[in-house]
Amino acid sequence: KVSVEQKVRDRTKELAQEHAKLTASINSLKLGYVMAGIDGNFQVMNSSSRVLLNRLATSQNIKIEGDWTLTTLQQVFKSVTDIPALVKRSQAEQKSFELKEVRLAEWYLHVFIAPVTESGTVIGSVVLLEDITEEKALNRSKDEFFVLASHELRTPLATMRTEIEVALMNDKITTKEAKELLNSNLEEVDRLTHLSERLLLLASLDEDGLPKENVSVESIVTKAVDVTSTSAGAKKIKVTSKISKSPELFVLGDQSSLTELVVILLDNAIKYSNKNTDVTVKVASEGKHLRLSVIDQGVGISSSHLPHIFDRFYRADTSRTGGESHGYGLGLALAQKIAHLHDGEITVTSKEGKGSTFTLSMLLA
Repeated sequence: KVSVEQKVRDRTKELAQEHAKLTASINSLKLGYVMAGIDGNFQVMNSSSRVLLNRLATSQNIKIEGDWTLTTLQQVFKSVTDIPALVKRSQAEQKSFELKEVRLAEWYLHVFIAPVTESGTVIGSVVLLEDITEEKALNRSKDEFFVLASHELRTPLATMRTEIEVALMNDKITTKEAKELLNSNLEEVDRLTHLSERLLLLASLDEDGLPKENVSVESIVTKAVDVTSTSAGAKKIKVTSKISKSPELFVLGDQSSLTELVVILLDNAIKYSNKNTDVTVKVASEGKHLRLSVIDQGVGISSSHLPHIFDRFYRADTSRTGGESHGYGLGLALAQKIAHLHDGEITVTSKEGKGSTFTLSMLLA
C-alpha cells in the first residue's frame, strides 16, 4: 500500500517534470515569449525574448536595471506604442491584440498580446515578440529587384518596338535593311533570354538553396575555361589556369552553380580586357580555405565603383567598354550570391588601366 507521503512525493515529481518540459518548450521558441502577472511583473520570460529585448535596449542606449516588467518593457518601446495599456485593455476586454509591424529605430517587430484566464478569471497576459527586421529588409529588396527588373526588360523591348515601327512605315525598305533589322532584334532577344535566365537562377537560389557534394576545383575551372573559350578567342585573349595539384583541391558545393560563378568571373574579365592580353585563373589553398583568383590586364575599375559592383543591376560607366553597355549588371551579383550560399565571399582589387583581380574564398572539403 502506497502511503500518502509517497503519493505527495510522486505527484510533486510529476509536476516538476511537467514544469521542466513546459519551460524547455517555451525556451525553444524562436519567438520572444513573456507571461506577465496582473501586477505587471514577468512570471515567465524565455531566452529569445530576453536576447531580443536586451538588444533593443542596447541599440537605443537604454540601461535596464533590475528585473524586466511591463514598465521596463515600455522604456524600450517608448512613445511608439503603449504596451502596458494594451495589456490592461486585453485583460479588461478579455481579447487579444496584434500589432503587425512596430518600428523601433532600425528594428521591426510583430507583437501579439493575449489574456491568460483560469476558470473565467484573468490571471495575467502573454506577450509574443517576433523580430521581422530581416523579413522586412528582404521584402524591400525584392520590391526594388522587381522594379529594376521591369525597367531593364522595358528598355530592349522599347528598342525593338521602335525599330519595327520605323521599318513598317518605310514602304521602300530593302531586303538588306530588313535583314539588318531582324539581326538587331535577334541580338535583343538573345540579351533578353540571357537576362531571364539570370533572373530565374537568382530567384531559384533565393528560394531553394543548393544541393552540395564534394567537387573537384580543377573540374570547375576546366569547364568554365572551356565555356568562355569562344569569347576569349574572338578577342585573342589567352586564358591560363594555374592550379595547385598536390594535393588535388575539393570543396563542398554544387558543381553547376560553382562553374557558373567562375564563368561569370572569366566572362567579366574578358569583357573588360583589351585584345591580345592575358587572363589568369589562379587556384591555391591557404590553410583550410580555397583561394580562386581571376586576374586580368583590363581597364580596371575606379574606386568609386568598387563598393557597388556586386549590387544587382549595377553597371559601371561605359568608358570601361569603349562606350558600349555590356549585360544587365546581374552577373557579379549572381556570382556573389552563389559564393554566399557556399559560405564564401568574392573580393576584388583593381587599378584603373592596370586590371582587376576577383578572388573567391571558401572552405575546402
